[in-house]
Amino acid sequence: MNKILLLFVVALALPCLVNMHIQVSANGGGAGIEAGEWFRYEDIKVSWDSNYSIPSNIAILQLNDTQSWEIACDDVFGTNITFHETIRYKSTSEATVFGWLDIDSGEGRLASKPWGTSYPGALFIAANLSEGDSLYAGKPDVKINETCRVEYFGAVRQSNVVNRSLYSSGYLKTEIMVWDRLSGILCELSVNYFAENRTVGWYKVRLSQTNLWRPFGVHNLDTGLKYARIQEAIDAPETLDGHTIYVEEAVYYENIVVNKSLSVVGEDKSSTVIDGNGIGNTLSIVLDHVNITGFTIRRSGSTTYDAGVYLDNANYCTLSGNNIIDNKYAIMIHSLSNYINIYGNSITNNNFGIRLLSNSHYNNISRNSITNNIEGYGIGLTSSDYNCISKNFIVNNGAGILLGGIIMGSSNYNTVFENTISESSEFGIEVGGHSKDNIFHHNTLVNNNQQVIVALDYTNFWDNGVEGNYWSNYTGSDSNHDGLGDSWHNITQNNVDHYPLIGLFRSLNTSTGENVNVITNSTIKEFHYFDNNDTIRMIVTNMTMNQTHGFCRVCIPHKIMDIGRISVLIDDGATPLLHHNYTLYDDGTHRWIYFAYEHSEHEIAIVPELPLSFILLFIAASQLAVIFYKRKYFIDK
Repeated sequence: MNKILLLFVVALALPCLVNMHIQVSANGGGAGIEAGEWFRYEDIKVSWDSNYSIPSNIAILQLNDTQSWEIACDDVFGTNITFHETIRYKSTSEATVFGWLDIDSGEGRLASKPWGTSYPGALFIAANLSEGDSLYAGKPDVKINETCRVEYFGAVRQSNVVNRSLYSSGYLKTEIMVWDRLSGILCELSVNYFAENRTVGWYKVRLSQTNLWRPFGVHNLDTGLKYARIQEAIDAPETLDGHTIYVEEAVYYENIVVNKSLSVVGEDKSSTVIDGNGIGNTLSIVLDHVNITGFTIRRSGSTTYDAGVYLDNANYCTLSGNNIIDNKYAIMIHSLSNYINIYGNSITNNNFGIRLLSNSHYNNISRNSITNNIEGYGIGLTSSDYNCISKNFIVNNGAGILLGGIIMGSSNYNTVFENTISESSEFGIEVGGHSKDNIFHHNTLVNNNQQVIVALDYTNFWDNGVEGNYWSNYTGSDSNHDGLGDSWHNITQNNVDHYPLIGLFRSLNTSTGENVNVITNSTIKEFHYFDNNDTIRMIVTNMTMNQTHGFCRVCIPHKIMDIGRISVLIDDGATPLLHHNYTLYDDGTHRWIYFAYEHSEHEIAIVPELPLSFILLFIAASQLAVIFYKRKYFIDK
C-alpha cells in the first residue's frame, strides 16, 4: 500500500474519541504552494493535555506540559487547509504509537508497541471529505474544515532518502524512504526514536489536482466491516463467498479483481466510479456467481483485450445497471465464460462495446443502450454459440452486431431479436466467418451505412416463420394489408427475410405479465390493458407531419382476451376503419389482427365482440378506468 508515514505520540484505547489539532507550515514558512510542488513538514510538536484523565497503563512518556502538533498546508487552489484534532493523555509509562496515512487505500488504524519496535498499522486516511465532515478510523476522530487534496503524480518511480538525525539520544531520529509512483506516494519508516520534549523531522509530500482523500466508503454488509478500497474489501479474509459489498459514491482509482462469488453494489451509478487509470482491465471477474451493479466503470488500458469489465472463465455472473465508458472494450467475455447476464447497462464512448470470445456460450445480452462506440462494433461474437441478444438500443457505432468476422471464428445458433440498430457507420449486422443457423427477427435496422453483410453464404434465418425485421431501405409494398411486405427482402441466396415488417415493432407489457406485440407505422403515445373487462386501449398519432394513413398489426395472447370475438373501435366508433382483418393468423396461443385508419391522433379500443349494449358498457367502464388511472398517477406523482 502507498503510505505517508506520520509519527505520532498518542495513547491507545482511550475511553472516548479524542481530537488532535494539526496544522502544516509549507517549507517552514507557511508560504503558498502550487500543484506539483514539493514541500516539507518541519518543527512538528506533539504532546498531551494533563487535564485529560486516562488509565495509567496507556500513558506515553513523561512530558508535563500541554503542547500541540500543528501542520498547515495550502491546497492546490491556495486555500488554507486545517485538520483539527487534539491529542490528550496522562503519562505514567512509556509506549509508542506510530501511525501512517495511506493515500491510496483509505485504510487507517492505531496500535501500540513497546519502545523501539516497528510501527504496527495505520492511523487514518480520508478523501472526498468536505467542510464539516468527520472521519473515524479507530482513534482519533478527524475533523475536516475544508476539502484537502493530496499527491499522485505520474507513473515514473523515483527514490528519495530523507535522513534527519540530531546529536543525542534525546532527539527524534527518522529515516524515511519515499517512492513516487502512479498510485501515489509511499513512505516507509526505517529508523525511529522519540525523545522527551524535542521533535524534529521532515518528509516530502507532493500535491496534485486529483485524487481526493476519502473516508471508509466500502462496506461488507454481511460482516459490518468498513474499508477504503473495493479491492481491500474483496481481499479481506472476513469476506466470504455470497457476501455483498456496498460501495458509497466516490471515485475509486483501482484495477479490481473479483476472485470471490460476491455481489458488489454501487450507491449510484452516476457518482460511484471505478477508474482504471488507463492501465489494464478496470474490473476483472475470474470466478463464478459474481454480480456487479450501480457503477460507472471507466478508463481501462488500450492494449489488445483491455476492458472496463473483463470476464475470464467465469460463469453465472450478472452485470446490470452500470455506466461503462471510455474503455477499449466495454465488456470482454473471454475463455469459456458462460451463462453471463448483461442487462440494463449504458455502454457508450468506448472503442468497442461488448465482445464474446473463445467459446462463450448461453449468455444473455438484453436491454442495454450501446451508443457512440464509433471505432468498433456494438456487440461482437467470435466462436460463441447459443447466445441471446435482445431488446438492445445499438446506435451510432462503427457496426451494430458482429457475428464471427472476416478473420474470426464461427458463431452459431444465436438468437437476435427486438434490437434497434441504427446509424452504424459501417454496417448494422455482419455475419462473418462460418457463422450459421443464427435467427434474426423483430429487429429494427434504420439508416446503417450497410444494413447487413454476410461474408460467406451459410444459411441463417431472418424471420421466425411469421414475422421478420424492419428494414428502412425496404421498397416493397403491402397490398394485402397485413403489415408485412408482399416481397421478400433478399440479403444473399441463403439469407432471406421472408416476412419483412412494414412498420416498427413494439412489445408492450400488460398487468398479467403477457405482452401485446404491435407492428405499426404510427407513434404509440399511450397503451393500457384493463383486465377487468379484457380491453386494450391505445392512443396513436402520425410519425411525420405529412403522413396520411396508419395501421396496426397486433398480436394478442389468448390469455388476456377472448380472441374468438374481437372488435376494434377508433375514437369510440366515430372514426371508421379503412381495413381490418381479425383472423390474420393464430398459432394456438396468440391471435394476430390488422386494422388501418386515416391519420391524426386516435384512441383505439380492442374489445371482445359482444352485443352493442355490452360494448357501450365496456367503453364507459374503460373511460372511467382511464380517468381513475390518470388521476391516481398524478396524485402519486
